[in-house]
Amino acid sequence: MKIFITAITISLIAHLLIFFSYKSPQKEEIKEPKPPKTTSIKYVKLATKESVQQTEQQKSKEQTITKEFLTPPKPLPRQEKVKDKKTIEIPKQQEIVKQTKEEVKQPSVSSLESALKVPQKRQVDELTQSYIDLYGDEFMTFSNETKEFLKENLSDIGRITQKYLMYPSISIRIKQQGMNVVEFFLHPNGDITNLKLIKSSTYSALDSNSIHTIKVAYKDYPKPKEITKIRIFVYYKLY
Repeated sequence: MKIFITAITISLIAHLLIFFSYKSPQKEEIKEPKPPKTTSIKYVKLATKESVQQTEQQKSKEQTITKEFLTPPKPLPRQEKVKDKKTIEIPKQQEIVKQTKEEVKQPSVSSLESALKVPQKRQVDELTQSYIDLYGDEFMTFSNETKEFLKENLSDIGRITQKYLMYPSISIRIKQQGMNVVEFFLHPNGDITNLKLIKSSTYSALDSNSIHTIKVAYKDYPKPKEITKIRIFVYYKLY
């Protein structure tokens, strides 16, 4: 009985192996191959000469751009020195100071001669300038010799006149004060002519006293080389 059962089991196993061996290739044959993936093309554009040229130009531009980008920049050219450029030498300050000192120490002969020949202008004091102001524009019409005489001697003529001046007693009593201007011509021999009063002090006693004083004091006046118009003022003031 055991032998029978074992035989049946062996036959079943064998049949099953045969069944499965036939079934697997059939399944493989039944499977249909998958269709290939299809691409949908809507339209096709034909290439023209212009489009081909444009694409080639774009490619050439891209190539040149990439070359320019990849190539390192060229070094700048060296600046050449200018040969014809002239330089101006500035003298040192010490040399200039030395030259000026030498010029001051050793003046030229021509400068000394010119300084001796040309008379230097005399500085006029305040009193002399006040007398010159009495002439106004007429002073500029005088000769150079007359101008120099007036600049040098007007103040002295005024002081000499004040030295001889005597205050009138009547003017002292009534306290008269003021100033008058007198004019006359002084001659080379020391004489005076055309003595007159050109500005009054408003007091007759003071005006007549000025005329009388000049008639006494003129003998001490300096003598000019030519006839000179003298114009001075006379002050009267009580202290």
